[in-house]
Amino acid sequence: MVQEYNEPLFGKADFSHLSAEWTTPTEAYQQTEFHAFVIIDFVNGNFTFLKTDFMMKHEIPDETITHICNYKIAEIIGFLSKFNIQPPQYCVVSQDITVNSRNSLNVRKETPVDRYHQDSLTINVLPKETGIVIKDCLSMNISSDDPKLQEKIREALLPEYLMLRYNGSTSVSTTIKGIYPDNLYKQINDAYRFPVKKDSVVFVNNHGLHHSIPYFQESQSINRDAGNGLATQILTEPRIVERTQFKIIDEIIYTALLTNCEESMISGTYETDITQYIMPPCENIIELRDYIPTVRAQIEVGGRKRKNKKSKKSKKPKSAKKTLTNRTQKYKWYKLLKKDTL
Repeated sequence: MVQEYNEPLFGKADFSHLSAEWTTPTEAYQQTEFHAFVIIDFVNGNFTFLKTDFMMKHEIPDETITHICNYKIAEIIGFLSKFNIQPPQYCVVSQDITVNSRNSLNVRKETPVDRYHQDSLTINVLPKETGIVIKDCLSMNISSDDPKLQEKIREALLPEYLMLRYNGSTSVSTTIKGIYPDNLYKQINDAYRFPVKKDSVVFVNNHGLHHSIPYFQESQSINRDAGNGLATQILTEPRIVERTQFKIIDEIIYTALLTNCEESMISGTYETDITQYIMPPCENIIELRDYIPTVRAQIEVGGRKRKNKKSKKSKKPKSAKKTLTNRTQKYKWYKLLKKDTL
């Protein structure tokens, strides 16, 4: 996992030990039993699950619902602890499934930069009436006369943390952009992408970073020819990504959510000791300044970036000290690579 000033930025972990078979959708955003929306008090261990649109339209046995909810509690706590994120007291979590079955860049005719974005909380997994209540509560502190009303509502629905679990056998993960060595919130500067496999979970700091849809980028945006080649080989296979989003809220919004969500909107409330689900953090936590682009290019999917060639006259001789440092860093990264980590 890569972090800066103790703030987690992005990372990858294997969750094959905590895996379940869910209904597979045939197209993006189709409702499935995987979908969930949870209102959480981590301090007291209270998890309130709302009824999703799928649950309203399908009869699901109570024991199945309980089994799924208990699994999701373990998964949510596992995600936070594995990526070294301190659980807030109050939080809402949404889960849904997205599917990409072909190169949508050619279909939508967008530029690569336009495809980078920040995710908004997925409320459409809920029935329309419930979704309206959630949106109103999350934006309750915003004045309706505010000239930047829509922008602030969007910010109110912006989750801090995003987890992407890849459900395919072979895949290239989403590309993460927006990292700047001196200041996380400066303009988009660099991009990172690494290979994933089934049950790999990729974490993204959704406030500070942008990411692409879970498909491949064109070479003029970032040179990842080898990764793109892999993606084109699996165009016929749908790319299934299970998305989990964490939105931190305060006590006022938490109370408003529980007060305004009627009993008919709630699937169930579970009280549990969260310590039993806490997982050890990622084995390798790396500072952003140590995540050297010239070295990571050798271990990421897609190879190294193209560089402008310089004439022999403009080249400066490398000092012995710099060469030694590069060798040391490469040795460090090869050791990490053997452990299948970032």
